[in-house]
Amino acid sequence: MVDSVKTFNGIAVASIKTYQGIAKASVKTVNGIALPVTDPYFASVVLLAGNENGTDGGTTFIDQSSYARTMTRNGNTQWDTAQFPTGMTSSVLCDGVGDNLTGANGAELDLSNNSMTLEGMIRPANTTQTASLFEKRASGAAFAYIAIIQIGTALTWFCTSNGLTWNIASALNIGTVAANTWYHWAVVRNGTSFVPYLAGVAGAGTATSAAAITYDTSSIFMGTDAGGAIGFSGWFSNVRLTNGVARYTANFTPPTLPLPTS
Repeated sequence: MVDSVKTFNGIAVASIKTYQGIAKASVKTVNGIALPVTDPYFASVVLLAGNENGTDGGTTFIDQSSYARTMTRNGNTQWDTAQFPTGMTSSVLCDGVGDNLTGANGAELDLSNNSMTLEGMIRPANTTQTASLFEKRASGAAFAYIAIIQIGTALTWFCTSNGLTWNIASALNIGTVAANTWYHWAVVRNGTSFVPYLAGVAGAGTATSAAAITYDTSSIFMGTDAGGAIGFSGWFSNVRLTNGVARYTANFTPPTLPLPTS
């Protein structure tokens, strides 16, 4: 795809609202040339990991959000070109033992009581594991932030506002997953309403709270809990956290991959 087009007929692409009476968002090409895909909420994206299509066996990972936080690979975590969701050419592979990808902390990760969207792609290697896909807490025994955990065939989410218990959500169901199948998952907060989605369909594990989500200075962990006790065996990609925006407020078609980087 050609994404280097900056102007069309002398007008900056970013300034074009319609083309031949069609809203620009619906226009994919002009004269056979693909227009750049942009995210209207990109300024609110505080994490965008596993989105860059790394080379097979590669061990370098980046955060493609504007914060470009340091990403650290641990264990055997690597890019794998054997498995990837539609639109990608690789994904992040973890073997469930000592593997994870961590992201450095930053004040922009404080979700408070903002609307927000946490989402990504997952392909579990099995449905017998209890495995952490995403979390941000000091240890496996701590309560902080939001955690996404696979428990057998159930993909679940946890959330706390008091730092003592999972008082907003405790193992609430996002949806049912099968081994070796790709899924888009999301947890969306819109005001006081929390709704999880799997493959664009709202799950049963909703919650309601006006409280601020507990924030600490721990790193983000993807592929295991902070203590390394519940490692994820499988593949993941395209983990995006948007702070301040509820991207999905009804069932939706999962976004085209890779996700926009501007």
